[in-house]
Amino acid sequence: MASYGAVPTNPDPAVEDEVESLRREEAMRRGRRAAAVIGLAGALVVACVLSFVHLPTSRTASPAMRTSIENMAEDEGKDAFLEPPRVIADASAEYVDVHLELGVSRIQVGDVSMHMRSFNHDFPAPTIVVRRGQTLRVMLWNKLESDANAGQAMNAFRRPNTTVLHTHGLHVSPVDSDNIYRSIEPGMHAHFIYPIPKNHPIGTFWLHPHYHGSTTLQSAYGAFAALLVEDEEPSSSKTASDVEVDEDHVMLVGWVDVGSGKRTDILEDERLSGSAMDVSLKPKGYASNGGFLAVNGRPNSTLTMRVGELHRWRIVNAVVDGVLRIVIEDDQACSVAEIAADGITYEAPRQVSSKHGVLIAPGSRRDLLIRCIEDTMVRSVLDADRGGVDEKILRYLGNGTNIAAGEVVRINVHGKTSNGSSKLESARSGVNLGSESGNTAEPLKDLREHEPAVRKVVEYTQGGPSTPKIEREGNKYTFYGINGQPYSPEIATLTVKLDQVVEWTIRNENCLDGSPALESHPFHLHTNHFQIVNVSSPNTGDYSPDFAVGDWRDTIAVPAPGNVTIRWVARDFTGPDARVNMSIGMGMGMGTGMSVDL
Repeated sequence: MASYGAVPTNPDPAVEDEVESLRREEAMRRGRRAAAVIGLAGALVVACVLSFVHLPTSRTASPAMRTSIENMAEDEGKDAFLEPPRVIADASAEYVDVHLELGVSRIQVGDVSMHMRSFNHDFPAPTIVVRRGQTLRVMLWNKLESDANAGQAMNAFRRPNTTVLHTHGLHVSPVDSDNIYRSIEPGMHAHFIYPIPKNHPIGTFWLHPHYHGSTTLQSAYGAFAALLVEDEEPSSSKTASDVEVDEDHVMLVGWVDVGSGKRTDILEDERLSGSAMDVSLKPKGYASNGGFLAVNGRPNSTLTMRVGELHRWRIVNAVVDGVLRIVIEDDQACSVAEIAADGITYEAPRQVSSKHGVLIAPGSRRDLLIRCIEDTMVRSVLDADRGGVDEKILRYLGNGTNIAAGEVVRINVHGKTSNGSSKLESARSGVNLGSESGNTAEPLKDLREHEPAVRKVVEYTQGGPSTPKIEREGNKYTFYGINGQPYSPEIATLTVKLDQVVEWTIRNENCLDGSPALESHPFHLHTNHFQIVNVSSPNTGDYSPDFAVGDWRDTIAVPAPGNVTIRWVARDFTGPDARVNMSIGMGMGMGTGMSVDL
């Protein structure tokens, strides 16, 4: 498998003029609110150098302007909800061309500012929109400083400035497109080319760095972007689906932890990796008391709606080590329906109550419809924060699982009647998902009645409370692995064949010291979605707050203790795939390679 790391990481000479143009453009920049459009091979490239600039663009730009930025920001003040601008190519364009710079910038998040690794000098990067049948071409320029003197040990925080891209959830080649075994070192630039299949699911995905050992340091602290797949024909509504809505919002939910000393603390992670980057906190000595949520880079923001409007929220859990449990405080103020998960649309909307909320594992996504008549608050909450919550949720997740708790967004409703007589209409009212749910890729058909050709157990191996720590480059780590083996890029421990129904049981049951698993590690499969066919836990039986049996996902929360059985079929791409854990555990060894053979 290591041979796949030999894919060239520098683009061909034809793009050298573009790189030089970008350097000149950067020298001319004044301030952070700028965007550049730079020519490449006869077509315009969106450089998206910085976000949140109001540009007079549209989805029906002239043929010469084949790629444009659509700004969706509601930038009415520092507390206003801020939508990332969108990179949108004309429907007739063959390519969506995007330039991303990975560099260090001073980012303001709430009351603190610090140096962070981010794309295009802002947090988060613009949202990328691509249609079925188009080809997404990303040129990544790594402008970070050398990390030759930083940590190098496998399965530890290491090489903090080396990177590669992962398109989380996209069904594209893991060799030619989404190849996480490439190594984009500081000072290098590389092309990533993603042909989007014409039968690709329509929905919400995301892009983030995925170099083994530096994923947390980059994707957890600002370097990520939402990625939306639309149908070939542009929709007449403001959403990338057949659901007519008044507003369509992306919500990239991240976690900012400074000075807590926990494994999510940016200062501690920088130290462990041997990074030379000066975080340069302002105010000096700031500590975040364990951390806080930031949506699109802003904590405690306010989203304005009008009475009765139907909004679509595309929520991405970009918290590297924390489950989100999204609840609306007042069921009488808003009606919420869940319509999609991990880019796969349900057959019918699912009503959401404030008691249960919406559980989202790290890396996973949820699409919600919401309609409100009164002001309210949206939070990610623990059981202790709300009386009457079904205790099964925490029993499913286990006592060691971190729920990233805090304020997600405040909802301010305009047009309320003075006597409060507005009637709350269901978010599901008039919504028909039938046509969109039929737009999923061919392999996404019910596999529960199919006899698997292969059955395998994928067992999480993890140190327990009394398991000795492992020392790597002077730092102590908990042991993590799959089927007893820590991750190695040289080894593909799982092999599947094309067009075979594969069944895996993912077990998260015991630690190495014999104690029961206490932490719900997420399971993520690259390239292909999988269908959940069974779930079992000694604490909660066949219950899951994350999914229903029969759902298709690319990322799930596995119970602690417990197991989940999935089925899937590799239909098209051969070569190395990857089945990885999306939490900090992956960087510490809880992951494995996989090969798809003819």
